[in-house]
Amino acid sequence: MTTELKQVSFPPEVLARIVPDVSLQRHLSIGLRPNLRNFLEFKPIEIASNENNLTTSNNNIFGSSIIKSGNTTVINTITLGIVENNANEKVEDDVYVSIYPVVDIQRGRSGAPSDEEMILSQNLFETILHSKLIPKKSLNIESYGLATNEDGDIKIFYPNNNETSSSSNEYEDFESQRKRYSFVLFSHIKVFSKVSTIFDLCHVSILEALKNVKLPRVYMTDFSTTKIVMKSRNSNTRGLVGINKNNINIDLNQDLYYDLELNGDGGVSSNFGAITTTNRSENEDEEPQQQTVELLADLEGEAEEATILSRVSIIVDKSERIKRISLINGDNNSEIGLDLLQKAIDVAKLRAKNV
Repeated sequence: MTTELKQVSFPPEVLARIVPDVSLQRHLSIGLRPNLRNFLEFKPIEIASNENNLTTSNNNIFGSSIIKSGNTTVINTITLGIVENNANEKVEDDVYVSIYPVVDIQRGRSGAPSDEEMILSQNLFETILHSKLIPKKSLNIESYGLATNEDGDIKIFYPNNNETSSSSNEYEDFESQRKRYSFVLFSHIKVFSKVSTIFDLCHVSILEALKNVKLPRVYMTDFSTTKIVMKSRNSNTRGLVGINKNNINIDLNQDLYYDLELNGDGGVSSNFGAITTTNRSENEDEEPQQQTVELLADLEGEAEEATILSRVSIIVDKSERIKRISLINGDNNSEIGLDLLQKAIDVAKLRAKNV
């Protein structure tokens, strides 16, 4: 009794999961990738118009962006916090700060963030910081208003609006003892339909959201001195201690909003991977030709993610200045040498002009 053997075939997406290296090499041998893009071809990026920011019931979003590339959508919203500064600290022009991003890759689960999300958030924070994009002075709250109650009518007095009010003298007393504050930026990034490398898209989403950030005016309320009774440890004598009550608030009057000042454009992030390919002859009896290391742009799909271990990420601005290079040679047979690195830099510069 003989058993007839049947050939088993798998769809491309299944083959990429079972033997990703074989799937990738089969495509590269004919000059294409599993996603049917050329070796140095990037997916187009669509940026939604941001004439009006996304809004919530709390009106706490001051900048936003929506980025779409292929089947991946990234929604970024920027919120604000306020911190008290050191009164004696002098902020120089060459001091820069960053934004605090939180990346959330939507997988239909809840709980603590994954290692991938935390590492990605930290990389974005450091990239924005070292790119010197956000001057610290641009987040300083130079002058804030004072809410006064005049004849039962609550008004907010801003000194630089050329207003004349009976609260002017009161504001001068308030100004002499006021504290110094500055804004803190928080970025909330939601990624839908994860791809292999999402750093580039998250980076673009932050830059686009920062471009349309509108900072609000702030004002103080309940500026008064409250006396409380305190008892000394070494004596039974009781005394009154004054406590200043300062409640700082955000003025949601959009007519008073002003643009966030940025230093430069932040650059465009491009990622590449290196993989060794073997060009085979059309005649199966002949020996394979010499192996070459190919550079692939904008990695995507399970086959490329699992197989390509040597990668480089480059950020270049519109002036062709390199902001950041991150290189990992994870495959001894597919190392990124100087020639390949120069090729990646040239492609990244060309892309930075067009994106």
